[in-house]
Amino acid sequence: MVDILFELAVTGESPDNGAWLDPLEIDLLLESTRRQIETHIHNRLDGIACDIHGETPRVIVRGGYDLATEELNVGYDVQACCNLMIMKSAALLGR
Repeated sequence: MVDILFELAVTGESPDNGAWLDPLEIDLLLESTRRQIETHIHNRLDGIACDIHGETPRVIVRGGYDLATEELNVGYDVQACCNLMIMKSAALLGR
């Protein structure tokens, strides 16, 4: 099974008025995003292992919600035992 680590945070300062989301809605947004990404990664990478080393990949998901711009930005890094496994995992995630 693939190992997934999430590093999601809320950054920036909220505008004085007119914020689209309150703190509870932001928490729900981040949790929903985490669950959707986790499901996607598991669907793509569970059950695969390096043909040479037998290791499974690790995915680190980084990003967060910026209060000032009200944007959610998320990216990921794939770590694995070798470059071939990193490329294989990244290709599967991109499908």
